[in-house]
Amino acid sequence: MEIRHLKLIKAVADYGTLTKAASKLFLSQSALSHQLKELESKLGGEVFYRIHKKMILSPVGEHLYAAADQVLDILQKSDAQVRQSLGGKGAFIRVSAQCYTFFNWLSSLLSSYRPQFPDVEIRIIPEATFTTFEWLEKGRLDVGIFHYKPAGNGISVFPLFEDELVLVTAPESPLAKKTYVKPSNLSDSHYITHLLAKGCISRTYQEVFVDHAVKPAQITEVQLTEVILEMVRSGLGVSIMARWSVESYLEKGYVKAIPIGKKGMHRTWYAATLKSRQRPEYIEAFIECLKELGP
Repeated sequence: MEIRHLKLIKAVADYGTLTKAASKLFLSQSALSHQLKELESKLGGEVFYRIHKKMILSPVGEHLYAAADQVLDILQKSDAQVRQSLGGKGAFIRVSAQCYTFFNWLSSLLSSYRPQFPDVEIRIIPEATFTTFEWLEKGRLDVGIFHYKPAGNGISVFPLFEDELVLVTAPESPLAKKTYVKPSNLSDSHYITHLLAKGCISRTYQEVFVDHAVKPAQITEVQLTEVILEMVRSGLGVSIMARWSVESYLEKGYVKAIPIGKKGMHRTWYAATLKSRQRPEYIEAFIECLKELGP
């Protein structure tokens, strides 16, 4: 039995005639009559008795009508829930980024996003920071935010904005007097960086140190950006961060930001979603708001 048969039974029983039921279902009377005969033939018995031009449910029809009433009601409610979800009501977006400091921007993002979709919940997944791509690929994230262009046949990628990475050092450091630094200038440094997963190195470390065969004298990994900045401010070492992430310290003169290389060191941020998943309007709008976060 098909859904169309359940709709037929309910419509004919509710309206009493094939003509009225056919009009309700946007079918011709002959088409509906053909469907009813087809159904009764498959069942091997009558669904309706024809009495004085009225269609009266048979005992079999009574049973099927009760089933149709329940099934169609469930389908209608499910359809409404899906439509609400696609429109944002009761929906959520699971998001993570490859950089802890990116989460600091979410408050400004939400101020522009919430008026559009007040019922959408933004769920930050910080435990996916070190393995954002893997979480996205497994369908455990709806939006992944990357500071490099992720490659994969199964994902859609959206450029967001560009930022600059700078060497952050104490104002009294000899490095603070340079107009820019070269990787070779950092060979004697104590490099303070964000905590990474065991056995991993950051793309920044790869490009600045490994690619130039430079190794800092000491490396310390710290989870919190504020702690790194306080250590740098105290002259304990140097770090490499996005310029926007140290603006408050720069404004107060607590640290200095020095370009890396004559042209500086820049990177592009990207958002990515799974191609296999639909991008409803509320996710499209979320990505557009991400683009506005750029420095």
